Amino acid sequence: MAARTSFWTRHTFIALAALLATSALSSAALPSPAQAQSRERRPQRRVQLTLVVESPQIEAETDRDKQQRARRLLAQEAAERILTRLQTIGVKDPRVHVTSTNHIQVTAHGVSSPDVVRGALLAPGHMELRPVLPASPHWSSLPMALPDGIELRQNPGALGPDQVHLWSADFATLHRFTRRLALADILVQVFPDRQGWRTYDLGAPLATESSISSVELRASPSGIPFVQVELQPDAASKATAASNAPGATLALVLDGEIVSLIHRVPSQVLEIPCPDHLRSHQSRQAWAAQVAGRLATPIPVRIAELTEE
Repeated sequence: MAARTSFWTRHTFIALAALLATSALSSAALPSPAQAQSRERRPQRRVQLTLVVESPQIEAETDRDKQQRARRLLAQEAAERILTRLQTIGVKDPRVHVTSTNHIQVTAHGVSSPDVVRGALLAPGHMELRPVLPASPHWSSLPMALPDGIELRQNPGALGPDQVHLWSADFATLHRFTRRLALADILVQVFPDRQGWRTYDLGAPLATESSISSVELRASPSGIPFVQVELQPDAASKATAASNAPGATLALVLDGEIVSLIHRVPSQVLEIPCPDHLRSHQSRQAWAAQVAGRLATPIPVRIAELTEE
């Protein structure tokens, strides 16, 4: 019997584990050269997924023929974008086709983890490049006491009374608390920091997924993966100007999560670095593949995986 597993349920946690790093990933030590060579020799997998697009508008259509035609067109559009994502993350000979029942069959050869493929394919790919605000006066003037497990801390290298952030050893505690607050136009995000999690206050978007011209998965001379994005000229100009401010930091928000902090945008080519808290070769590769795949092209429909129960 087939069951649907939606990205918005199970795969949300895959994204958190691979992109934000759970304690298992963030505490992993860097591999030795011998370990790295051993990892390269491990046999890679063939991943097969059966996906289906979900659309309330299509489901509400009462004409059966119109419903099937619309579902097929939507599946074909999603399949093309899935293929683009697989090619971007370097999958060899990816195969994506729409079946007679309008399911999307995906075969990916030479991948290290099925969950990495799911993380790269099943998210919408909504991107925002936002400036990190240097001051957060609202944290020191909250009308309520901070919950147990949350601390008010000074920003590194800052002395001003409003240059502070919230910190917690537990992601869920900090995430729940910040989601309860209404802070006008400020977006508050939680990101790993010093064996725990901290808040970042973000300003208005400088660029979105529609500002992207191309995406490439690359690696530094030492083998650390990163994602290279070419921005359209207008967005690149805004990002460059914002990054030139003293002490400026930009945050790349992908599907509602900060996935990287960027300190310099010298041109239209934006290099998205692997976060410092990802220490193992495996976690860095997982991060890079998921980020590159999602940025390669947005998929503005809900996609679920069909699994056997």
